[in-house]
Amino acid sequence: MASVLLVDDDVEIRALYEQIVQDMGHDVLVAKDAEEAKSIIQSEDDLDVALVDRMLPGQEDGLDILRFLQANRPLCQTIIISGHPNFA
Repeated sequence: MASVLLVDDDVEIRALYEQIVQDMGHDVLVAKDAEEAKSIIQSEDDLDVALVDRMLPGQEDGLDILRFLQANRPLCQTIIISGHPNFA
């Protein structure tokens, strides 16, 4: 069983992914923004996978979380997702 961090500002998307990942038998941690995600990353020693929305509210986005994960949890695999057709 893996420990999965889900980061998405959309409540419905977050809930959908959470249910899917739980149904697969994994532990799920959820965050709505970069601040919450960083707090979880710092407090959880056993993160296996992070599913991170590219576009998040606030100053930091999914790429900032990716860099934070690489620096603090280098063994955690990260998947960046987005519903936006471009990032301009």
